[in-house]
Amino acid sequence: MKFTFVSPLLLLALCALSFPSPSRAEPMHTRVSLGRSSNEYLFTWEDFNTNISTSYVRINSKYFKGFSYLFSDDHQIDQVIRVHRAYATDLLPNTKYVYQVGSKESGFSRRYRFKTPPNTYPLRVSIYADLGLLNHRVLETLAETPADLVIHAGDFAYNLNYKNGEYANRFFELLSEDDNTSLMSEHIFQTCPGNHELHNNFSYYRERLATDFMHPMYYSFNIAGIHFVSINSEYYFGGTKWEIEKQREWVENDLRNVNRTITPWIIMFGHRQMYASGREARVKESEILESGLGYLLGKYKVDMYICGHQHNYERTAPILYKTFETILDPFIYKKPHFPIHIINGAAGGPEGIEKFDFGIMPYSLVRKPIYSFGSFTIHNETHLHWEQIDDESNVIDEFWIEKAV
Repeated sequence: MKFTFVSPLLLLALCALSFPSPSRAEPMHTRVSLGRSSNEYLFTWEDFNTNISTSYVRINSKYFKGFSYLFSDDHQIDQVIRVHRAYATDLLPNTKYVYQVGSKESGFSRRYRFKTPPNTYPLRVSIYADLGLLNHRVLETLAETPADLVIHAGDFAYNLNYKNGEYANRFFELLSEDDNTSLMSEHIFQTCPGNHELHNNFSYYRERLATDFMHPMYYSFNIAGIHFVSINSEYYFGGTKWEIEKQREWVENDLRNVNRTITPWIIMFGHRQMYASGREARVKESEILESGLGYLLGKYKVDMYICGHQHNYERTAPILYKTFETILDPFIYKKPHFPIHIINGAAGGPEGIEKFDFGIMPYSLVRKPIYSFGSFTIHNETHLHWEQIDDESNVIDEFWIEKAV
């Protein structure tokens, strides 16, 4: 018997392209994210009914009315999408809820479950970047990993606008409707844009993914004792001088006003790296972003900067500009004086894993060209534990941060 070899990537592509094209009018692509204040949450969903604009999220027997708008990507997509959003208020921390979205006119979605994050330690976070519609290697393991918060640091479907938005629809369906991979609909799901969201001035990201409080391209939020800052690194690689300066001013003002007594931890995430050693091009890119924002991380004592873009896993010694601390034990950062940088762009994607072929940089501690994602737990005011998990649930790296009191 003769067998024909088919590459795994081709099989993934064929499977993705065989997904049914969404045409129904009932709610879909449901996502839960943080709201504008504590104990408020934003529910986003979509449908293809351009006539019915009524929007509700139903939690237990309570209804929260929302709003909607149409998305056509400047008439570049085949089927206009209605985006619905509704805020639910006064939800208790660390509590499981069942919810539905929709309206009497359109019908309501199936029941989803999610848990609000705690308002005290510990807090467990999953973070990754560069996932993709095709070759989303870590997605099922990610969805199975317990997390109070999930962060996708840019580069979503590769690309959201492909096939007139069909990739976006399939990607959102994969992360919201599939019981094995429902990251968006059953976790608190926060994001930042990447270079693969650049299409039409980030139109898909701004209108379908970004939250609509503060600035849609950069924002911050507090959970438990952690202050998170989400930035748009892409301004430094194609944005205007005005966009770069406005974000820099916002970041400094935001960090300046952090109360370290209430939120002793500051964790920043963006898509591109400030330090890297994968390829020469990555190193040169790093210098651009680091020269634009790096000094603010040192000035305001940011604990970690987490990113993707380089398609592997790498972590550094505590570093500011070219000055880095010597680490005696590579698995424990004891009272670091500078930020720790983590590249976490190994979730999958059609481009695959990126090898380290430039030569190790002196500030690089650990490098793993393995499909993986990050899962970290902040246990208290001084202790954070990180695990890097591969697509078969193996821990391929771990470390502790022990902050000064």
